[in-house]
Amino acid sequence: NPTTGNTNVIAGSGDGTVQILNPKLQPIPTHAAKLHGAVTSIALHPDGKSFMAGTGLSQRYSVDVSTFTPELRETCHFGEIHDVKFPQKSSEIFVTASEQDIRVWSAVYNTELLRINVPNLTCYAIDITPSGGSIVSAWSDGKIRSFFPESGKLQFMIPDAHNDAVSSLAINNRDGGNESLWHL
Repeated sequence: NPTTGNTNVIAGSGDGTVQILNPKLQPIPTHAAKLHGAVTSIALHPDGKSFMAGTGLSQRYSVDVSTFTPELRETCHFGEIHDVKFPQKSSEIFVTASEQDIRVWSAVYNTELLRINVPNLTCYAIDITPSGGSIVSAWSDGKIRSFFPESGKLQFMIPDAHNDAVSSLAINNRDGGNESLWHL
C-alpha cells in the first residue's frame, strides 16, 4: 500500500472471491469481489492500481484496486466445443455449443456477445433458423431447446426429443413448408 507503506495481500479462493487482506491477514470487507469460477491466478499490474485475475471457468478479469470493481476482459469455453455455426449470409457473428452453455460471438471484435447458461448439461449441437430468429440446440438431457438470439431467453423446448442425449440436429427450410421425419 503506497499510502501507508504496509504490505497487503490479494487473495483468491475456490468460490470465486478475490479480496485484499491487511498486513495481519485480516480481510478488508470493502475490498472484495466475486468472479465467475474459482480464482486460479492473480497478477498485480506494475503501477499497483489494478490486477488481473483468471478463473477455472476460463474468465480473465481486470480489477481496479481502489473500487474493487471487476471487469471481464476475455472469456472462452472451459470445456470442449461441440459445434460451431454461422448464420446464413453472415460471417460477422457465430454461435458455439459447449458444456453448460451456448455463446454468441462477434467475429469482427473477437468478443462474446451473449451467453446462454443451462447448468449441469452439455450442448452437443446447434443450428440457427434461416431468419436468424432462433438458436435451436441439442442437449445431453435428451431435450431440444430453442432460444432467442438477442436475449438468450427460452423460446420453446421439446422435452422428449430422445431418450438419451440429443447429439445432432439440422434445420430444414424448404419452400412449401412440408416437413417429413423418418425413423430409421
